[in-house]
Amino acid sequence: MATGAAESIQAGIEALQRWRKEGRARLYRRLAANAALVLGTIILIIFTWRGIQPCGWLDVLLGRPSGCPQTLGGHTVAAYSVAFSPDGKTLASGGSDNTVRLWDVASGREVRTLSGHTTSVFSVAFSPDSKTLASASGDKTVKLWDVASGREVRTLSGHTTSVFSVAFSPDGKTLASASGDKTVKLWDATSGREVRTISGHTGNVVSVAFSPDGKTLASASGDKTVKLWDVASGREVRTLSGHTTSVSSVAFSPDGKTLASGGGDNTARLWDVASGQEVRTFSGHTGNVVSLAFSPDGKTLASASGDKTVKLWDVASGREVRTISGHTDIVFSVTFSPDGKTLASASWDKTVKLWGVSGRNIGRVAPGSTSTASATTLQATAQGRVTATAEAEPTLTPTPTSTPTFTPTDTPTTTHTRTATLPTSTATSTHTPSPVPPTPEPTPLPQNVREFRGAQWKYLMEEGGRNSGHTHATV
Repeated sequence: MATGAAESIQAGIEALQRWRKEGRARLYRRLAANAALVLGTIILIIFTWRGIQPCGWLDVLLGRPSGCPQTLGGHTVAAYSVAFSPDGKTLASGGSDNTVRLWDVASGREVRTLSGHTTSVFSVAFSPDSKTLASASGDKTVKLWDVASGREVRTLSGHTTSVFSVAFSPDGKTLASASGDKTVKLWDATSGREVRTISGHTGNVVSVAFSPDGKTLASASGDKTVKLWDVASGREVRTLSGHTTSVSSVAFSPDGKTLASGGGDNTARLWDVASGQEVRTFSGHTGNVVSLAFSPDGKTLASASGDKTVKLWDVASGREVRTISGHTDIVFSVTFSPDGKTLASASWDKTVKLWGVSGRNIGRVAPGSTSTASATTLQATAQGRVTATAEAEPTLTPTPTSTPTFTPTDTPTTTHTRTATLPTSTATSTHTPSPVPPTPEPTPLPQNVREFRGAQWKYLMEEGGRNSGHTHATV
């Protein structure tokens, strides 16, 4: 009996010890949870104060580059064009709010708003010394601005309809502009004097680019062709035919040997400049290819499209490297930073986004993070998806309205009338939209602003330039 009592006492002691041990474990777990909550709150406060976006917190904690894009949302309507200054410190954007905006790349802060155009700004370009900015507008003019002060230096008038594109020559002495009047004009960048008018296209000219040596100028047109011109004489050197619809963008490779073109047939094409032969076709977009840009090393081509995405392509193989998603509407412009580590895009969704394309952070311009697949793979983020096509199926699911129609046989089915009140007058315009109506833009737009999206791209490329930049393509 004594033995049984001793065993009972021993069992009770062991049970008490287990209870105390388990209690301590529960206490420790609670303390750890509370400590994690406090630490998380402190990190949240610090990261919010430092401006780090939520999608980048884990990246920062793990010591890797942030996967968050930097979004610059200053434009009140569509953003049409972006350009980095050659020194990489400033980003310029032009939009349908009739303004040019300058951004500090390091902080993402808007530095200055340049006002002076009376309609949409379709194109912006920096001079090689980063001191001057050129802007092209639907008001038929090109304006030159002093970057440091924001002062308008000069207005170049001569085109008879909207000016869609502007580019500086590599030496900064000449400026080229492309217009809906089917011409390209060359200007003396210092005096503003018109040097030459280049004619030859039979449709609106919507993009121009100088070769790296400054001797050749490329132009893209609604007549489905790309033309190469001798800058010194204005003589047409060659016509490149291959696109089946309007051509909307041209870009030279850094070595000047290759030209890229993008068009309404949803493709980007590479051409050998010396021979004029088509080298390669990039297919993958489900909307018109509106803008193209080569990386500084010439190995990657970026394309912006009406399907709301930017795609990166390997130039040597023609392989699609990845798709960058995040914009919620047509992406009108794309460009690389001078160091090739950041990509900027402008969209109808009113935003400019900065994307990282290398394994390093650059100030507050948040690049994409590194994955095990590639040092330049952009990770999924809260504001946008970046999918490496080598590892996964594309995430883009196009909708009927995301694919613009370009065929010249489009048959209008309805007529839409829009009235807008201007500061000094009231005007009414009539426009015939495509059979599938686009989503209406909530922000009221001035009558004399030309907007384009979806099926209205055909109007811009083939019809709109005839109306002197004063007919509103209603959205």
